[in-house]
Amino acid sequence: MRESGRKALVILFLALLIVAIWRLWPNGDAESPEQGLVSSTVYRYDAIGDSITIGKPIRFTLTVDGLPKPINAQLQGWPELLGFLLTQSTGTQTAVANMGHHGDRIESSRIERLPDILDRDYVARAALLLTGTNDSNVYEEATPSGAGCAGSDCDGTFKGDLLTIIDQLHTAGRQAVYVALLPPAWGSTIDTRYVDPLNTGEALRNQHIREFNKVIVDEIIVRPGVHAGPDFYTCFLGQDLNRSSLFEDSLHPGALGYMFMAALWRETLSGNTAVVDGKCPSPIFILESLDTRLWG
Repeated sequence: MRESGRKALVILFLALLIVAIWRLWPNGDAESPEQGLVSSTVYRYDAIGDSITIGKPIRFTLTVDGLPKPINAQLQGWPELLGFLLTQSTGTQTAVANMGHHGDRIESSRIERLPDILDRDYVARAALLLTGTNDSNVYEEATPSGAGCAGSDCDGTFKGDLLTIIDQLHTAGRQAVYVALLPPAWGSTIDTRYVDPLNTGEALRNQHIREFNKVIVDEIIVRPGVHAGPDFYTCFLGQDLNRSSLFEDSLHPGALGYMFMAALWRETLSGNTAVVDGKCPSPIFILESLDTRLWG
């Protein structure tokens, strides 16, 4: 073989090798990054919650470079989007197992979901909890918060069930458990909106949600192995803040709302906080404080 022919083969081999390495590299922009995640990812996080966690059909995903990519509508919540964001920001392919379930109260999560989660054949790096919105349902009697309870007095309370879930996750090997503060409700039913979600007399669900969040802050995340998740309440609603435009109904975020939630989770897992001096910066992709009469 001529010397020029050998050189051509060497160049071709090196070119193919470079392309192969580029496509396998975590930040490489492969044609189908979703397939790469499925084939090579170890599930590093478990996301536990209700329908706010399980999500809605969303018509975009994120590439490993963090860029949006249109797809046919797929059921996604903040866990799937968070997995893509963590992959992009850390350079390590990461996924978040979505273990949300429609309609779950915290007792349902403890009794009906947790055994299956703990029975899986892997141990996640950490568990991410966002649960309690359905416990605020005033039409089916809200779950008692259990604030200040101890021992058997906590049975049947939000605090008691949450502590049991956390203890079982720790026992099963999840060394870190992150507990998020619940987002506000914009109405007592899916389609009926509060005139003022901050009105303590009208917005009864938010009164219960604030009680649950206070239990999380004062009595849960102070325990060993438990960490504060995102403050979704502050980031969606405040005295001078109303981000209801990120919700598609009174309880469930829309696609941009889920994107915002995933970004807030990423900040938390990176050791940062989005809330400074009681304020949560605006996502660049939303309009602030839209006229609430335009909702629905």
